[in-house]
Amino acid sequence: MERLSNLLKSIDGKGYKAYKDIAGFYNATDYNLEILNVQGDPFASPTMFEFSIKVRKVTDNLELLETKIKKTAFEDYLLRELYENLEKDGYIGEIFLLKPQDEIIKRTVISIKGEKLFIKYYLNLPAKGRNVLGNEAFEKIDKFSKKIYEYLLGFNVEKAKRQIKLFENIENLREKLKTEKVKVFIANGTIIKKEDKEIRIDSPPTLEREFVLENGFSIKGMCINEGITVITGYDFQGKSTLLEAIASGVYNHVEGSGREFLLTDKEAVNIFAEKGRIINGLDMSSFIRGEERAKYYIEQCASSLISQTANVLEAVEVGKPLLLIDEDNSVTNFLYRDAKLKEYLQGKEHSIPFIEKMNNLYEDLGVSSIVVTSSIGAFMSCADQVLLMKDYEVLDITNSVNKSEWGDCLKESIKLTKRKLNISSNLEEFQNKKVKFKTSGMENISFGKEEINLNKNNLIIDNGQLNFIVELIKKIFSRSELHGKTLKEILDTYEERIDNEGIEEVLGVKNGSLIFARKYEVAAVINRFKKSLYV
Repeated sequence: MERLSNLLKSIDGKGYKAYKDIAGFYNATDYNLEILNVQGDPFASPTMFEFSIKVRKVTDNLELLETKIKKTAFEDYLLRELYENLEKDGYIGEIFLLKPQDEIIKRTVISIKGEKLFIKYYLNLPAKGRNVLGNEAFEKIDKFSKKIYEYLLGFNVEKAKRQIKLFENIENLREKLKTEKVKVFIANGTIIKKEDKEIRIDSPPTLEREFVLENGFSIKGMCINEGITVITGYDFQGKSTLLEAIASGVYNHVEGSGREFLLTDKEAVNIFAEKGRIINGLDMSSFIRGEERAKYYIEQCASSLISQTANVLEAVEVGKPLLLIDEDNSVTNFLYRDAKLKEYLQGKEHSIPFIEKMNNLYEDLGVSSIVVTSSIGAFMSCADQVLLMKDYEVLDITNSVNKSEWGDCLKESIKLTKRKLNISSNLEEFQNKKVKFKTSGMENISFGKEEINLNKNNLIIDNGQLNFIVELIKKIFSRSELHGKTLKEILDTYEERIDNEGIEEVLGVKNGSLIFARKYEVAAVINRFKKSLYV
């Protein structure tokens, strides 16, 4: 670090842009430091640093890293420990480090690659007006490098082992659930939250199952199997709260969250009405009758019905999702058509409601659904499982529901086409460095003058996921060889590569604020560009 000290002394008092000279790699006795993306002025985004250290200096217990599952859990644990120590000592605000939420998920802020551990963080380089404060800058950089080193060497091995074991059990249980065709598992004693209220969930006896893993770990809880499940009940009984918790189960959670063993199929997707959204060239003929344009549907300001229908078809286009639908976030004419009205229309309805499609979605495509409803009883006739929420308690009423009371479960076949990406026509625009991507909060992405809003997608849990989506989209649309491939093909390949190789390696970037986002969230952004990105 002596070289960095001398360099900062040499630029002391110069204009702020002189800080650009310090970009590069520096050696210390016990660790290394690389300075990346140096800020251009005192008010710009802070400078990014990458601290690196040999893993063996941190721990000689290499069994903590012997599998991908263990490594992900260990990286996550070290980040939490580091952030907690920095916060406890009052350094957060001086140093910027991606704050971990309850979810255990791939992040670029900390990673183990081969024999080295890397940590990325950000510091504002000090200035007097617009002039460099070289000596102060070195003190600041040196202080935080040493603090990170100190915290890493003092981590709690037993707590780390406990998180790794938890993560292993979660992932092994997920595999077991998949083979057993269970879409949702909620362990007895799971805690879900509604505002300030904590709600304990236990399984009704008829839905309770016990799973025993190869390591002897056993757990009991409620199973929601593949097929069609209806969650019903009066208002304010916990139906929507339960569905929101189920949606969150696509992610693994840390110990103490109350949701450690609330596990949902990782391909679950929220389906909601989104009036005003853009639709580009989607084949909607499975849901819309009598319109030639339904085979290539384009809409700059879609109705609630059309938007919700599009959300179903776009999800199915990229995978085999578990559809999560709450009538509170839906429009009635998407869900259901009144029997008397159907009789009056004599089969001439313009659109086909979801209730007539969900059986075929499951039987033909393997797409399961969970529907929350308190007012549309006709869903009962189609349900494989019916759950009643009463005072936040889950009751299984499947066998007490007389399906014949609700009439026949109507079916309509499903026709799907897979759109192909138009890389060639968009290559130049996406490679144009003057056209900037920006993200804001957990909802908004801008690309030049293009504004994309994801305000109803509650499976985006951190702004870092939007940053990841931006980098992945830039990567995809810079590769001309991907022209004409389906979005599913491309996103499946990238997900597999990221799982095996890591985010930064696949995307070819160094960025400490990226968090993995699923293909469904990536597709949601691509599908909301005003200009169609499809052939």
